[in-house]
Amino acid sequence: MSSSSEMHTATFNGAPKMSKLSPSHSFSTPIRAISSKISVGPTSSGPPSSDSYERLVKAVFRHRLEFSLFLSAAYTYVLVNAWTLWQAGGFAKMGLWGAVWLPVNLWTICITLLVWLTLPVPVVVLRKAFLTRRHFYKC
Repeated sequence: MSSSSEMHTATFNGAPKMSKLSPSHSFSTPIRAISSKISVGPTSSGPPSSDSYERLVKAVFRHRLEFSLFLSAAYTYVLVNAWTLWQAGGFAKMGLWGAVWLPVNLWTICITLLVWLTLPVPVVVLRKAFLTRRHFYKC
């Protein structure tokens, strides 16, 4: 064998492998970073995050409006129509034409509005007022 200052190479699949470097050997090529086109390019052309957040908030409010107010109004309308039909004696007393005319009757619409404003709307408002984070932390 040769001295420890010599470089020994071994082959693995035809490529030389360095097993030992001499103490006097130094690398002549400095290490440099790999250039990337990702950081050089312009910023994103999409909307800023605040616009995305505002769209999300609007979607949440739209969902709440549809499912808490409009759906409760529809349920109230159906229940008031059924109750009014029952109070009037049903199909036997009102007949088919009376049962068809009942949902568009002004009295039925006014009662529906009154019931909706006194029952579901306060529930939605109170739920919003008392189920916030600040209410839970007061305890």
